[in-house]
Amino acid sequence: MIVDDGDDDPRPPGTVVDQDPRPNEQAAAGSTVTIVVTGAYTDGIEVPDVEGVPLQQAKQKLEAAGLGVRARRDVGAPLPDDVVYTSDPRPGDIVPPDTVVWLTTDPRSVASAARRLSGN
Repeated sequence: MIVDDGDDDPRPPGTVVDQDPRPNEQAAAGSTVTIVVTGAYTDGIEVPDVEGVPLQQAKQKLEAAGLGVRARRDVGAPLPDDVVYTSDPRPGDIVPPDTVVWLTTDPRSVASAARRLSGN
C-alpha cells in the first residue's frame, strides 16, 4: 500500500520516506507492506475495478493492466468460479507496475456477490 505524505515535502515526488514494517524486519507472507512517498504518486497504474467479477476474469483484467494478482477466500482456498468482492489496493488507487493486488473471493454466484457489494 502506498501512502502520499502530501505536497509540501522538498524531495522529488515518489521518494520513499518511511515504511512499515521497518527495514530488515520480517513480515508474514501475504501481509501488507506500507510505504510513504513524497508528493502525489501519478506515474503508475490505476487499479481496475474487478469487484463483483468472476475470479478468472478479474485476474485477466489485472494482469493485462500490468499488475500481479493473488487471491484468498474468507474460508478455504479460492476456486476459479469464485467472485471477487474486495481488492487491496482498492479500485482507482494508483500503484507502481507489478504491484500485487490481493483479491478476496466469495464462492457464491455473481448475483449474490452483487447483492453483497450493494449491501442488500
